[in-house]
Amino acid sequence: MPNLIKRSVCQSHKKGAILFVALWALLLLIILGVAISSRVSSEITVVKFLERRLIRQYLGKAALERAKAELVKNPEPGANSYSVLAKERNYTLGNAEITYSMIDEESFINVNAVGADVLKLLPGMIPDLNPDLAENVYKSDLKTFSVKEELLLVKDMTQEAYDQFKDLITVYSDEANAQVNINTASKEVLDVLGLGPVAAEDVVKYRDIFCKGDDGEYFNENDKVIQDPHGDLSLAGLGSESLAELDKLIGKNLIGVNSRNVRLNVTAKLLGNVIGNYTIIFDRQGGLVKSWQEN
Repeated sequence: MPNLIKRSVCQSHKKGAILFVALWALLLLIILGVAISSRVSSEITVVKFLERRLIRQYLGKAALERAKAELVKNPEPGANSYSVLAKERNYTLGNAEITYSMIDEESFINVNAVGADVLKLLPGMIPDLNPDLAENVYKSDLKTFSVKEELLLVKDMTQEAYDQFKDLITVYSDEANAQVNINTASKEVLDVLGLGPVAAEDVVKYRDIFCKGDDGEYFNENDKVIQDPHGDLSLAGLGSESLAELDKLIGKNLIGVNSRNVRLNVTAKLLGNVIGNYTIIFDRQGGLVKSWQEN
């Protein structure tokens, strides 16, 4: 009987050991399965990310090519107008969609081309607080600036000063061209150029009257474009004092009517969801891309 009991206990221990090993093996298999599943899931996530990235890049390129086709091949003066550039375009490409509009870089002050006399009028370039800042920008060894942020490297420039004028300037216009397109410039830009706040507001007011045409609305076939700033604005009703101030800027070669460099703002969607936003700067005459940023 004692031998039988010992044999039974021994068998129980063996069964227990086998069960213990089996449970550990099962646990290891579960851990391995979870690890493999997690890795596969991660790989799928990476693949989806790369796929979406590739799709949004192609959608950005599609918007760029459409904009080029519209502007590079369009020599008409109307293509220099606010109504043509700012109009929002929407295109569907299968399950994807692109929405884009354009901003004229010649509507801003070209810091690579204007003199210190204009630079010192920019907000933040306060002569009383820092009399040398405008001269430092004008004579900077960093010129020609390739991106606006390079201005932060100029001697005496501060983030606070830069933030006050960064939305009024460009670096993408031709460095020999200091002209601002009167068809697209804001009153703030015109004021900084030396027009003064009152005349700048008047110019924008009568520019819109002229450019909107007979129906008084933008974005239709009645829109016009200014080709003769003095004559066209005089015809629209701009007063003699504001015209005289405008003529001063024309005489300094600071006012023009053309747009060459364009900022393209693109939103890419897939299945109705936004998958990317791009800001692209390109030369409308040759199609050269000068900047491509994903926002």
